[in-house]
Amino acid sequence: MDIGVILTVLWPYLAALYVLDCLLVVRGGHLLFSGTTFSGFRARGAGLRFAGLFPWDWSILSVREPLILSETGLYVRAFPFPDDHRPLGPDDLEFIPYEVISNVSRDGRKVIIDGKVIHTAPTGVVAGHLAGKIRTILNTPVGDRRKVVGAVMAAAYDLQAIRDAVEGIKRFTSFLLFASTLLFILVFVSIPVSLLIRIPLPWLWGEMVLIGVVYFLIVALWWKAHGTLLPGESGDRLEELMIFVFFPVSTMHAFGKLTRRLLAPFDNVALNVALDPEGAAEVLKREYIRVWAAAAGSGGGEALEAVWEARTGILEKLAREAGVDLTSTRIQPEASGGEMVCPLCVATYREGITECVDCRVPLRTQEILEEATDKGAHP
Repeated sequence: MDIGVILTVLWPYLAALYVLDCLLVVRGGHLLFSGTTFSGFRARGAGLRFAGLFPWDWSILSVREPLILSETGLYVRAFPFPDDHRPLGPDDLEFIPYEVISNVSRDGRKVIIDGKVIHTAPTGVVAGHLAGKIRTILNTPVGDRRKVVGAVMAAAYDLQAIRDAVEGIKRFTSFLLFASTLLFILVFVSIPVSLLIRIPLPWLWGEMVLIGVVYFLIVALWWKAHGTLLPGESGDRLEELMIFVFFPVSTMHAFGKLTRRLLAPFDNVALNVALDPEGAAEVLKREYIRVWAAAAGSGGGEALEAVWEARTGILEKLAREAGVDLTSTRIQPEASGGEMVCPLCVATYREGITECVDCRVPLRTQEILEEATDKGAHP
């Protein structure tokens, strides 16, 4: 049996394995920003998702709600594995005062306080950053902590830092992306054409050798880029290398696998605005309503209310940078006296209910909602 017959039989399986490698399980509490070099990004929630069909596709995972830092303590999820994406409220959070914290460390991707895992980050680097931020606040005099917390929050929403990070990723992965695209063309274009026109056997063997050379080149370039962009992640690097060894077709997605966690330190709202400028208006207005509503009736203490207010201020700054008018989002709970509508999910409620159970935002009357829509405002 010659190489041509073997490739004719194996090629459909290679194609199926390639598509299978595009699938990614997104855990609860995370968002997947998927997009290509030639189009914008889309945010996708938890579930089984396509994480890039082509070698040049991006697939960025973002933590939906990281640790919430305040000047008096930090808030962590009371339930570590949420099964939905509704905005966090006081009932979802557990408060840890700084005064009771004696030790902050990290083990791999886990942030540990006094021996208890309080957060699992997307990467060990992010976990190290979070642990370092908590230690910095702990070592800051009480009167100066508000400034430090504000600076930490602002850094997570820094659009220019996100854009600079994206440019840095492109710079360190340009050769890797070129090699992955070349392998994609060789396997899914060159091989079928060669089998169709029945090129001489020596030429076909030459193609196989070229594919092998490009494969090893991708692994080498990926290893170097991973070490540069994710320093200290040697354990993850070895695990992913094993995937390339036992599942060679996945090297065509080496760029997407590498980019998946590189922007994790940034807030997902800022990522949305930076990666998808056309959808910035909708994202900012929805998030502003949620944050404002949570701050208006948080009941989680002065520290949490201050966090919501600071985050709302950051969203307003983001909106100015993106050229979005947030004036129309300053809504108040409507008095009862008619059918109530959620401004986010447009679910309807009977008279007397003032808050959406899913979105946790104040409801509006149908008339107010229609007026806002007529004026071109986001509901």
